[in-house]
Amino acid sequence: MSWEPVIGLEVHVQLLTKTKMFCGCSTVYGSTPNSATCPVCLALPGALPVPNRQAVEFAIRLGLAFGCTIRNRTKFDRKNYFYPDLPKGYQISQYDEPICENGKIVVKTEHSERTIHIQRIHLEEDAGKSMHSGTDKTMVDLNRCGVPLLEIVSHPDVRTSEEAYLYLSELKKTVEQLEISSGNLEEGSMRCDANISLRLNETAEYGTRTEVKNINSLRFVARAIDAEIERQSIILDSGGVVVQQTMTYDEKEGTNKLLRSKEESRDYRYFPEPDLVRFSVPDSWIEEVKKFIPEWKKSYDRRKTAYGLSESDLEQFIQNPELGEYYDVVIGLLSSQKNTINEYGKIARWVLNEAQAQFKIRNELPLQSKLTPQILAAIVGKTLRNEINNNTAKELLERMPNETRSVDEIIESEGLAKVSDTSYIENIIKGVLSNSTKQIEEYRSGKVKVFEYLLGQVMKESRGKADPDAARKILKSALDG
Repeated sequence: MSWEPVIGLEVHVQLLTKTKMFCGCSTVYGSTPNSATCPVCLALPGALPVPNRQAVEFAIRLGLAFGCTIRNRTKFDRKNYFYPDLPKGYQISQYDEPICENGKIVVKTEHSERTIHIQRIHLEEDAGKSMHSGTDKTMVDLNRCGVPLLEIVSHPDVRTSEEAYLYLSELKKTVEQLEISSGNLEEGSMRCDANISLRLNETAEYGTRTEVKNINSLRFVARAIDAEIERQSIILDSGGVVVQQTMTYDEKEGTNKLLRSKEESRDYRYFPEPDLVRFSVPDSWIEEVKKFIPEWKKSYDRRKTAYGLSESDLEQFIQNPELGEYYDVVIGLLSSQKNTINEYGKIARWVLNEAQAQFKIRNELPLQSKLTPQILAAIVGKTLRNEINNNTAKELLERMPNETRSVDEIIESEGLAKVSDTSYIENIIKGVLSNSTKQIEEYRSGKVKVFEYLLGQVMKESRGKADPDAARKILKSALDG
């Protein structure tokens, strides 16, 4: 059978605060085991937590970057479970009132675009680390206990491992650019749990899900998802039943293995944290945090939404912000033409390829170049209106910084405009065909590739001025007639 994967992702991001979530202990990675601890993170009797303001601000920052609603009133909760590396016997987290809700990340694959909705972003503290030495003993390092985390929970909108990879890549890039986390998966600064189920089609109910936990590589996330889809498909195709379980990905064997039975939220016995009061996030604080959202993120989202640019184009504009500003100016100058999304992409190609090449040759910054946005807009506008061909446009692009005449003046005085007049094109085609008897015979005997050669000769004779579409149509009619 053909099964549709339904995938939701839970990502834990360790925050770049200097101190822990509820105490003043250092968060520096690699300290001597159990050296960065105190009565609060060791859960000694009488020790009381105090929330880290910067961690709350980082949560707001990420929520705003992904268009989330920020709660003005929120609280912490106790999540109860018992592990050797959790000295309190519970974790302070957020349950029913997360600080951020309802955001989104848009991912583009080669064949489609999908919006992955973010259900929630909430604050919590990390547990310690159990270390297995290869003997029958397990050592526990509590340095990581209490380190502030953000958990980003998606809706089950992901359908492929590729979409999951792109979603996580966007998330990793954003936390790094916002300077709220290193995003280092190898050090555990970013960890992913993938919830995976299969169903027969998009209208069917969700199947039983399994969770693949603590995957510490973008590449391994994709592999773990594919492995789980294959495992569940085999079970269902053979008439079996998928059991709700927590799995772990075996990197060496490339398979998922049972870790434990899957817990439900009721198993954690959530209740409001009695040692911490409900706290406020006023609008004035949110407005202050907005000032820290980097301009690249705003520009990235704007160009993605308004212009529908590809991820590759968006990335290049992020890496070269001034080139992105140059593009925005060109778009503004061409806005009266009501460009389609397709044309926005074409304009990006002119800026990123042709214009950028000229900037490098001339050793100029985009916004300080003699090839001004006004010149590029005038040239590209004429290609979009089908008034000149691309070769003429590229020639003008090279010449214009040293010209005193306008683009229109040069085109008119040198006869560079594209010609759509059928009689003009027909005469050129007659001349080309009169000297191409051999090629005509080859074409009519089935060698259709000869057509492109003949069309090239027509364009050459017209010095590139003949409208290619008109020339193609007239030439085909002459050959097939």
